[in-house]
Amino acid sequence: LALVAVIGLVFVSCAAVPITPESLKTSKNVYLIDRVEGTTTAYLIKEFHDAPDNSTVNFYISSPGGLVLDEYTIKSAMKQFKARGGIIKAHIMLEASSAAAMISCEANTVTMEKKSFRMFHTLATYRTKVLKTTPKDAPLAMLWDWQHEDFVACGLSKTQIDLIEAGHDIYIKSDGTYFTVKP
Repeated sequence: LALVAVIGLVFVSCAAVPITPESLKTSKNVYLIDRVEGTTTAYLIKEFHDAPDNSTVNFYISSPGGLVLDEYTIKSAMKQFKARGGIIKAHIMLEASSAAAMISCEANTVTMEKKSFRMFHTLATYRTKVLKTTPKDAPLAMLWDWQHEDFVACGLSKTQIDLIEAGHDIYIKSDGTYFTVKP
C-alpha cells in the first residue's frame, strides 16, 4: 500500500509540471552535488557541451569544492555554452564552497536557498591548492591575478576581497550577510 502511495505521489507530482517538447529544448537541469574533480568534472563538461544553443541551464549546486584546475575547466565549458547564447541559472541548494563557489560565479544569475552559503578561501589556501595542482613552471603571478578577477566577477565587495587577501575565509549567507574565519 505504501508503494502504491509513493507511486501515486510521483505520478501526481510529474503530472503537475507539464513537460513539452519545446520546454525540453529550452531548459536543462544540471547538478553539482559532489566534489569538483574527475568524473564530476567530465559530467559537467559534457552537460554544458550537450546543452542546446540559446537554451537555459538550471545549475543546482551543493558541493564542498575540489580541484582548482577542474574548476577552471568547468568554467571554460560554461563560458563556451554562454558564447552559444546559453543562459546559466545557478541555484545554491546548501553549500558552494571553494571551487564550487567560484564555479557558481560563472552563472548569469545565482539564487540561494534559505540557510545556504558560499565559502571563498583565503589567498593562502588558494595558493596552496594551486601549487599542489598546477605544473611547477606555471606563472604564479598570473594565477593570483585570475583569482582576484574571479572575486570581482563573483560580485564580492572590495572589503570582502581585502578580508580574503588578509588571510580570512569568507562565508556569504543566502541573506547577503557574511562572516569571516581566520584559519
